[in-house]
Amino acid sequence: MVLFKRKAIHFAPPTYVEGDDEVWWIDATGEYFNNYDDYLTRMDFYKQRKFICEVTGHSCLTLFEALKSELHGSMEIMAAFPENLKEPVLRRIQFSTISRLDGLVDTLYGEFKKDFFPGEVVIAIIETATGATERVPAIIREKAKFNSITLDSGDVRPATTKYRLEAVSDPNKVYVCDETQLTRDRKNFTKVTLKTFIKYSAKKENWTGAPWLVRPEYAEKYRIDQTVPIHLTQYRGKPSPEEMRKQRTEERLKYKQARENEKNEINMRRQKQKMENKEKNAADALIRTLGGLSGLKERDIQVPASHQNGAGVGAKAVATALASLATERRSPPPKLVIKEDLEHQLVGANPKPVFHFDTLYPSDLTEVCLEVWTFINVYKEVLVLDSFTYDDFIDALRYDSESDLLNELHCALLSQVVGTNSDSLLVVYPDDISDDEEEEEYDEEEDEDHVKKEEEVKEEEEVKEEVKEEEPKGRTRRTSRQIKKEETEEAEEEEAEEEQKEEENDKSASPGAENKGASYAVFKGVDWKTRLQRRNFKDGGWQVILIGLLYNLTYYEPWEDFINGCLDVWAAPKAPVSLVSARDRYFDLDFAQKVKIIQILCNLIHPTDAVRAYIEECMTRVTELRRDKVDKQREYKVISDDIRVLENEVKRIELEMEEQKKAEDKKTDEKTEEKEDDDDKEDKENSEPPAKKSKTDNDELLGTLRTKIQDRQDNLKKIIATINAKDEEIRFADVNRLRLLGKDRFHNRYWWFEGNGIEDASGSEEEEGTGFTMGRLWIQGPFEEEVKFCLTGDIPNAKREVEGEGYLADYTKWGYLEHPQELGELIKWLNQWGTRENKLKKELIPVLKKIKASMVSRLEDLGRDGELRKEDKKEKKGEDQNGASNGDKDSGEDKETEDKKEDDDEEADEFDRVCSWSNGYAVSKLGHSHYEGPAKKPARKDTKKKKR
Repeated sequence: MVLFKRKAIHFAPPTYVEGDDEVWWIDATGEYFNNYDDYLTRMDFYKQRKFICEVTGHSCLTLFEALKSELHGSMEIMAAFPENLKEPVLRRIQFSTISRLDGLVDTLYGEFKKDFFPGEVVIAIIETATGATERVPAIIREKAKFNSITLDSGDVRPATTKYRLEAVSDPNKVYVCDETQLTRDRKNFTKVTLKTFIKYSAKKENWTGAPWLVRPEYAEKYRIDQTVPIHLTQYRGKPSPEEMRKQRTEERLKYKQARENEKNEINMRRQKQKMENKEKNAADALIRTLGGLSGLKERDIQVPASHQNGAGVGAKAVATALASLATERRSPPPKLVIKEDLEHQLVGANPKPVFHFDTLYPSDLTEVCLEVWTFINVYKEVLVLDSFTYDDFIDALRYDSESDLLNELHCALLSQVVGTNSDSLLVVYPDDISDDEEEEEYDEEEDEDHVKKEEEVKEEEEVKEEVKEEEPKGRTRRTSRQIKKEETEEAEEEEAEEEQKEEENDKSASPGAENKGASYAVFKGVDWKTRLQRRNFKDGGWQVILIGLLYNLTYYEPWEDFINGCLDVWAAPKAPVSLVSARDRYFDLDFAQKVKIIQILCNLIHPTDAVRAYIEECMTRVTELRRDKVDKQREYKVISDDIRVLENEVKRIELEMEEQKKAEDKKTDEKTEEKEDDDDKEDKENSEPPAKKSKTDNDELLGTLRTKIQDRQDNLKKIIATINAKDEEIRFADVNRLRLLGKDRFHNRYWWFEGNGIEDASGSEEEEGTGFTMGRLWIQGPFEEEVKFCLTGDIPNAKREVEGEGYLADYTKWGYLEHPQELGELIKWLNQWGTRENKLKKELIPVLKKIKASMVSRLEDLGRDGELRKEDKKEKKGEDQNGASNGDKDSGEDKETEDKKEDDDEEADEFDRVCSWSNGYAVSKLGHSHYEGPAKKPARKDTKKKKR
């Protein structure tokens, strides 16, 4: 796949064209355009050197170069993929129901990483007689699997596989190894090569639940059955998501066209009616005017100058004058068009709300804090952790003592590094320090040995040539004793140089080598992974485990300096190695170090199988919810059409009743003018009952129709409530990516962190701080490219003038809005005729109520805490004053001490809420919190006493 800035490319959808239309075709992508400007724009985009070939990893390519590189690299991978591994992989792929390709790749890679097949060339790690290990390329000849066995003692011997191998260099050398001693060449079997092989050798149809199928040419070659099982074809024949989307689009277009035709027809009728009424009114006015002018002469009538030419100037002139006055119309107002935001007036009449900045921590840490907080709250189901607010998170890291939030946060993250069943890692270290480095060292050692041998051969040849050249000149030949003496002197010099280099390396070693991280990694003879497996978190346990983990990550260059800096403080050389020291010295770390340590843990956990499985589960859930939502929307459309039909029927009946009433009134008036005789009365009495009967029938019909309309409207309300509930569930389940609300005229980005995957911290009314997790709308400054290419000329000055104190210079600067009034000001300030701000406004308005509710909950919660603190201080102050009045008069000398005490109390009160947080979700799911762990079983001595 070709990537653009590490993201997938979406090609332009095909447009409808006639058979004889001229189009511009891009052969590499299969796109065509009926507009030459669109074609040129697309070609300019494809010719940028910002594309990446995912197969080879080459960057700075155009799209066409990247496609060629991908094709060439794919062919190389297909040729290099182990031939003996192809058939087992293809048989495992056949009829697999794993929907996503990445998930299938992960599953196959995990299964075949330690499973080898006869005929494969592998690298065997053989132990020599001296105890050292040697890496030998070998060919697998036989494979034998042994099942697990339960011994008499109750122990279970796990299943193993034995392989008989022949060395590539010497077929007479035979080895017998198990899977732990074998590995493949990392160039031939990686996730990238496996993914490319699957792409070219298998396919999957585009319908829900479709299995993977091996392509016919490979199936015939390896004799793989292609008959799809019946239970996997139950959904076949149903339209694919793309076809359903296309069908819904066509239905919407048809419905929209029908509505437009209906509107046009109604407008034409109205215009026709207006014209008829206008002509009728003009004729009536003309008749009245001519009736008033019948007694005057023609010369008394004022006519327009255009008609004063001696021609007929009677009724015709008056009619022309009236017609000319009627046709006068005002010019329509200028039509506004949506265009680039920066083309509008930048400084408008409505002021922009000023962005606030968080001063509790350095501004450059805002992005890290938001990233970590979002990750933990989005994947709290995986971490088994209750949601917590952003304010609590910041305060917990600033607090200089332990809190439940701080303990549970670290313990939950560490629990995803090592499982409870074994001490093996569930995470993958960056740049894989195990097999990859060993293979690279092996290759480097082979190359160095080869180079050294060549250099030795060259030196021997040069020495022989020098000796041959020197002999004829009559010089004396060196004795063997002299040669040995020179060799020993050279060896001593080399050893001295090596010792000097080692001393220099020791002096220039990083300060991290002086800390006691290694002592904590194996604390009291127990490895940190074993401690983590046992979940020894209490009383400094998680601090010791975290130090050991960080110490193992010092090999990674991007983290090396930072981790060593943390360990120099946390595991200082002069500090004792103990649980209490690790617990207490954690609070010597500054805020930035604490946040970045959590960021490292999040980076390790993000690619784990647990997180991927949760993402896959959420994506499946989102698909189901969207399908249900579409069904409800169709139901809504059907009921809306029924209501419209019923309303039209009601209007028709009401119109008939009105016309019938008018006819009856007219008939009654005519009868009253005539003579009232007995025959007329009898006729009238006979004619009245049918009219009353028809009126009664119409009333009953109207009542029935209105009842049906009301029922359907009630159903519509229920459907709307269901659709809104589905939207809320989709919002919570959409954890794959954080959705950007939009950008304003100055390219500032607006983020609502509660909008994806984060549930509101709802609870009972008695609980404090319910109803929000963030309670703010965050704004990020423009990126470097936007500042360089878009914000040019006088635009930066206008940006600085509009934003004022909340000026965001670039993407490293973050501001926020926290008051509902500021949201209203923001909506007024956004220009609906700007391209970006129009989209931003459309995204903001639907979620405005939720954002405001979250803000109100946060402000109320913070205000409630502030009021409680003030009341407590007033009570304490009153008690102190009463005590001072009854005591000595010299109490004023302790005023400074009291002020200091009050300041300390204010600082401590800020963290009252943090201490009240508890991990109720872990208690309900696991029966205990991460930090406390499961309750210990009662001792056996007590039970023996009871028996006695």
